[in-house]
Amino acid sequence: MITSPAAGGEDDARRGYLLNVILAISIALFAALELVIVWNFFTLDGYRGLHPVPFAFFLIACSAIYAISRSGRVRLASFLLIAFYAIGTMYAGWMWGASLPATLFGIALVIVTTGVFMEPGPSALVSVAMIAVFAALGAHEAIALDLPDWRLDEVNATDIISYSAGFLFLSFIAWLSSREISRSLARARRSERLLTEERDDLERRIAERTASLLEAEQAKTEELERTAKFGELAKGLFHDLMSPLTALSIRAEHIAASNEASGFAELKKDIEPVTAASKKMLSFMESMKRCMAERQGTAETGSDAFKEASAARDMLAYAARMSGVSIDISEVAPVSVPAHPTRLNQIFLNLISNGIEACAAPGSRHSKESGERSVSASARSDGRACRIEVRDNGCGMSPADAARAFDRGFSTKPDGGGRGLATVKDIVQEAGGSAHIAGSPGEGAAVIILFPARADA
Repeated sequence: MITSPAAGGEDDARRGYLLNVILAISIALFAALELVIVWNFFTLDGYRGLHPVPFAFFLIACSAIYAISRSGRVRLASFLLIAFYAIGTMYAGWMWGASLPATLFGIALVIVTTGVFMEPGPSALVSVAMIAVFAALGAHEAIALDLPDWRLDEVNATDIISYSAGFLFLSFIAWLSSREISRSLARARRSERLLTEERDDLERRIAERTASLLEAEQAKTEELERTAKFGELAKGLFHDLMSPLTALSIRAEHIAASNEASGFAELKKDIEPVTAASKKMLSFMESMKRCMAERQGTAETGSDAFKEASAARDMLAYAARMSGVSIDISEVAPVSVPAHPTRLNQIFLNLISNGIEACAAPGSRHSKESGERSVSASARSDGRACRIEVRDNGCGMSPADAARAFDRGFSTKPDGGGRGLATVKDIVQEAGGSAHIAGSPGEGAAVIILFPARADA
């Protein structure tokens, strides 16, 4: 298209589009005026207006500037257009006076086009310069210029059409510039909105990635903690295995040394301890297996609270014995808990282990009064909820510490990592339950967990 913008940046494209439109309309207006001048020159007697040949210069000059603009040199073409309008205006004012309507129109046209194609600073300078030119032309008209007779003629149809076309041209330039500014602002707002959406999307992806990394790190930390705790428990577990293994060895040697005269009763007497020791070893190994099991989700069939509490008690028996702490699980009923066995076993392991450490810590209740150090666990269900409680008579916990006890990284122990109770909370919440701590400093503490009861329990 003849008004399509030239190649270049967005600003040059906008300037090129406006310049091409103005030049195209200018060429059309000058061509129409040239036809009017030619018609008047040949038809009117005593014609005293512009000669058709000099006026054709304006048409040729405007066409040349248009060709420069179409070649891509938009800035040069815009400067030439402003200079073209300014020179034509000054020529008309010098020849026929500053009060000539064409002179006034030309000054207005120069100021408008300068505001469209130049930066604010140069545009203001050009506007001031044109005002100074108008003042000089006015002085020239008053002092040295003899106004031609045709200046006193009444306004005719040609004048009305010419001036109306000029005013429409100015209005069109102002509207076109305003429209391009509005489009530029709309593009800027659209770009800003797209950048905002892209930034929000990037922040969302970063947050998701960070959460994923934190979750992976949490799982890795839990696994390392589980492995470290198993290393501590293994020492006590292997110690506890020595007694049944020794009994097995002695009884096996006795059986091998016995003769046929010993009889069945003596043989049975020797086999019963071997069987009991084997079952004890099997129980220890099952507890070890549960402690080493990987993290899994909620089981569809639930878990036996007494079975998992018993496994945790066996695993912690050596640690409790070394600390002089007794573990009581007599109040744990074989209720069904909506958590995977491995996860429920982990709850009992963490809570009973914390209770043992609390009983061995300074400031425990048993250090003030006579009585043994103890950790007790209970589990029961009323059909609506399953309640698990692990209580100790250790050093206790302040209300402020109890409120933060389940936060990851918080610990009241000097060498604590603050992950045990946080892991318990995660397991409970996965099953739709809740957990809280009751107690006071020096009076022991109790961790109370509520699981939703299973429909098939």
